[in-house]
Amino acid sequence: MGYVPNYQVEVEEATTILQLIKHGRGAAFTPETSVDLYEDRLKHLRIENGKFTRTIGLLKHKYRYETKISKAFIAHCYNYFSTQVDKF
Repeated sequence: MGYVPNYQVEVEEATTILQLIKHGRGAAFTPETSVDLYEDRLKHLRIENGKFTRTIGLLKHKYRYETKISKAFIAHCYNYFSTQVDKF
């Protein structure tokens, strides 16, 4: 679209983002489900025909013993998210 944003701050916490927007400190791309639709000081706009991505990380401690349950959880996450890639 040719627009290059001028970031002043980059925040990951959804409640902090919404509070900044609520107080007139910018705009954000956020899922509709994260916005309280009854909040009269926020305006949620739907973007149609957009292809968006989200990066999700899974970390494990390099020097900790890996339990069976943690291995199973990692395998589950890998299998689940690898099937979700092209669904949207």
